[in-house]
Amino acid sequence: MLANPSVPGIPALSSGQKPASTDVAGTPQAANIARAAEAVEASFVAAMLSAAGAFAPRQAHGGGAGEAAFADVRLRLVAKDIAASAPLGIAEAVIASLAEWEGP
Repeated sequence: MLANPSVPGIPALSSGQKPASTDVAGTPQAANIARAAEAVEASFVAAMLSAAGAFAPRQAHGGGAGEAAFADVRLRLVAKDIAASAPLGIAEAVIASLAEWEGP
């Protein structure tokens, strides 16, 4: 778990805490950063699930073209839920990194 970067307007997240969807620490920019950081984490989770073969269309008794067409959508939605409910800390690391880059 990363420590609070102590930069005004950039919140630190604790395990299981999701960035607020509106006005984080009083600034719209911080809210945008938090949402983007959560999206990065969800993208990482989606890539890992995809590499593991999760939700790949099945050959036998599969859903056919319909299942294949929506497999990516299902993968991204599940990854977003996983990132929100059991964060890996990637969003927090992105926020801390941006806070260091931006400076005090």
